Amino acid sequence: MTKISSQLSEFIGSLPETQHAQSAAGALLVGYNRGARAQTALQSALAIGHETGRRVRVLSILDADASKDEALETLSRIKEMVSQNATVPDAVYADVHKMSAHFDDEEYGRARSFIEASVSFNASLIVLGVHEGDKPLSGTMTEKLLKEAICPVLISTGQANKNYRQAMIAVEFAPFMELALETLEWLAPESEVHLVHALEDAKLKLPGTSGKKKDGDSVNAEIASLIATHRNKPGSSASGTSFDKYTTCVEPAKPVELLEQQIKEIGPDLFITGTRARTGLSKFVLGSVATRFIDKPPCDLLVIKES
Repeated sequence: MTKISSQLSEFIGSLPETQHAQSAAGALLVGYNRGARAQTALQSALAIGHETGRRVRVLSILDADASKDEALETLSRIKEMVSQNATVPDAVYADVHKMSAHFDDEEYGRARSFIEASVSFNASLIVLGVHEGDKPLSGTMTEKLLKEAICPVLISTGQANKNYRQAMIAVEFAPFMELALETLEWLAPESEVHLVHALEDAKLKLPGTSGKKKDGDSVNAEIASLIATHRNKPGSSASGTSFDKYTTCVEPAKPVELLEQQIKEIGPDLFITGTRARTGLSKFVLGSVATRFIDKPPCDLLVIKES
């Protein structure tokens, strides 16, 4: 029986965490408001929770001056959406919080609230919906969240299949690849993995190396080494899963062009990329590859922040 618990911070107090039926795995954290984008994200999070056995935390952040009635109405909508969904995990918790009054930038305030909640709830993944129409990413909560999120962020396109079968990774190296492999292990354990790396401007990042550009053989060897290291980690269940059936594409090319070509050929249902969270002009904030695919993802997009 699915459990739907409520927590209305600053309205009726907090439900103690000890009352929750916790699993050892980190929760999926999904934002909710009245928009279609949020509904897509919630449906996706519920489907992923059902597939992976992880609990789902639904977080709605209201304005600082919101009333208790607004919070209760929001909670009611969340419960109704969950009850109408065909694939629901064993534990779903709805949290309605007021945003701190000192945030002048509401988008930043909501992003900070999500980041704090992701730590509090031990989130292993934040789930968002894709932006609607041609709305630019710059200045939005999504951009601010991607710059600072501690855990990976999944941008859902609304595709029905969450039992991912074809996963494609835009390969960067440690620590990005370590977290990408760890997330992929539980999120898409049965997928065929396609690792794509453009050689243009790719330099060795290992300590003590000369900084010379890599060639295809060295990149393929490093990918194989990373996967072997991950599979041999204590507690890893990667042996016998998708890492037995991975392919690589390492070619001299512009990264975005090579990735777009491979997306057309492979047709992935999950695409994984990193973001360096740069500062400055908006087009440089997340890096060219991340910016290109976040605005209009070809399928569900997993974004992992590179440290």
